[in-house]
Amino acid sequence: MKPASCVLVAAALASLPALAETRRERVTDPAELVAFGFAADATRVWRIVDDELPRERPTDVDGVPAGRSFAMTGDDFRMASTSADYGTEGYGYLYCPSGSAVRVASATVDVPAGHRLAYLDLWGTDDSTAEDLSASLIATCHTSDAAGSPNNFVLAEVDSAGLSGDFFQDILIPEHFANTEQCAYAINLVFGDGFCEGTDLMLQKVRVSWSN
Repeated sequence: MKPASCVLVAAALASLPALAETRRERVTDPAELVAFGFAADATRVWRIVDDELPRERPTDVDGVPAGRSFAMTGDDFRMASTSADYGTEGYGYLYCPSGSAVRVASATVDVPAGHRLAYLDLWGTDDSTAEDLSASLIATCHTSDAAGSPNNFVLAEVDSAGLSGDFFQDILIPEHFANTEQCAYAINLVFGDGFCEGTDLMLQKVRVSWSN
């Protein structure tokens, strides 16, 4: 990379205030990139790492996360290839047919600017003996008023590893305040790391919550 290009990349990263409060680690491992729903040779992908101690999950009297949230079912996702097959069941379940090579689906997330993201929640079914269902929250960011390639930040990832049958799994999102001026947010859903296994791996729902 030319020195001038290095300066532009550094300036672009430094100009993203939504990510200034966290640490960034570049993701270069092809297996990790694929697990997040990117191509194995993707560049400009970063993982957000939280420095702070874990926080308690705020809940209201009904046990529902305090603040607000945005939820998506299988009906809200699209497969990575427009020609890919997929299947749906009642209640918005989503799966890819057994043997299919297209295992990645994506959906946009509508979050309010300036709010601190809290949790990434995943509901699904895992009857596979070897594969897992995973969901990653991705922020794709540009500077506000300059041209250039986007940077992709993996804010959090959650999966069904070690679980079976209908499951619920959640994870705390490292400290991040939504910046909708510079960043767009999406969920990348990945059905295992081989070929699709049909209804053995199914999405039920994904939810992103934030604090008031």
